[in-house]
Amino acid sequence: MRTKQPNRQLQLLAVGGALVAALSIMAMLGVGRPIGQPTITPAPTIFAGEPGGAVIPEAEPTPTPTATVAQTPTVTPVLRPSHAPPPATQIATPAPTAPMVALAQPDDAVAAWYRYVAEGDFDAAYSLWSDRMKATYPREGNLDQRFSGTASITFHQLSVAEQRGSRATVQANFTETYDSGATRDFIGYWRLVRVEGRWLLDEPHY
Repeated sequence: MRTKQPNRQLQLLAVGGALVAALSIMAMLGVGRPIGQPTITPAPTIFAGEPGGAVIPEAEPTPTPTATVAQTPTVTPVLRPSHAPPPATQIATPAPTAPMVALAQPDDAVAAWYRYVAEGDFDAAYSLWSDRMKATYPREGNLDQRFSGTASITFHQLSVAEQRGSRATVQANFTETYDSGATRDFIGYWRLVRVEGRWLLDEPHY
C-alpha cells in the first residue's frame, strides 16, 4: 500500500498541471472573457476574375437634385384697335350775326343795331343798314365817329308803331351815356324795310 501512494500523488499533480496549462492557454486566447457585442466590419466586395481582386467601396447615396421651377412672369396683352378711331368732330356753333338777328321783328332789328353800337362792333351795326341808308349816310361820320365815345344806350320806349308789307316804323326813345359820364336823351323813330326776309334800318328820324 505504501508503494502505490506516490503514484497517486504524481497523477494528481499531472492532472492539476494540465488544468493550469489549459486555463493559461484559454486566458491567452480570450476564452472565458465576458461576452460583449463586438463591432462587425463588413467584408469588402471583391471583383471576381481580377488578379488579387479589387475592393469596391460601399456606394454613398447620391442626393436627388431638387428641380427649381422658374416663375414665368405673367404678360398682360396690350389690346390695340385694328383701326384707329376717327377723331371726334367738333361742331362749332356759329355766333349770331346781324343778318340772323334781322330775320326777327322790326323792333328787334333796331335793338340789335344799338347794342352793336354800344359794344363798338361797328361792322355788325353797318350790316343792318339798307342800301339806301348806306348810300345816304356815310359810315365814318354817322357810325364809327358818331358812336366812338358811347358807353351804353338805355331804351325808354321801343315798339313797332306801324307795319305794312315790307315797311315798318319803330318808335325808339332812349338815353345815350358817354364814356365821360355825360348823358343825352333821344326821342324819335326809325323806318325799316324788309329785304329777302331781313329787316334793315332804312332812315332815322331824330
